[in-house]
Amino acid sequence: MTIEYTWKVQDVKYDTSNGGIIEIRWRCQGIDPATNNAGSLIGKTTHSPDPTDPSFIAYEDVTEENAISWVKAVVDVAETEQGVAAQVQKKNADITSNGLPWDTEEEEEEEELP
Repeated sequence: MTIEYTWKVQDVKYDTSNGGIIEIRWRCQGIDPATNNAGSLIGKTTHSPDPTDPSFIAYEDVTEENAISWVKAVVDVAETEQGVAAQVQKKNADITSNGLPWDTEEEEEEEELP
């Protein structure tokens, strides 16, 4: 089973006086392309940017890639992705399904009466 992982930033909190990002809310999602089963974990990280640091990037210039790299610098990426993989594996192992065996035809469109 190969899982494809995607890291996304959902929101950031920043200091309006200097543009430093102080909190990042993120999501790590994984999908098994063979089954389309997915799992995800969300979290938030806190940061203490130093505006005097030459590598400082203010809010208006930050890219999602910047923010994801900051998240990955403080979270255990392998552990996070293993947690997502466990969710996908559980779904892949599930032998139950839902549905109605007699409902195999597509629904017909109904017209409204005037």
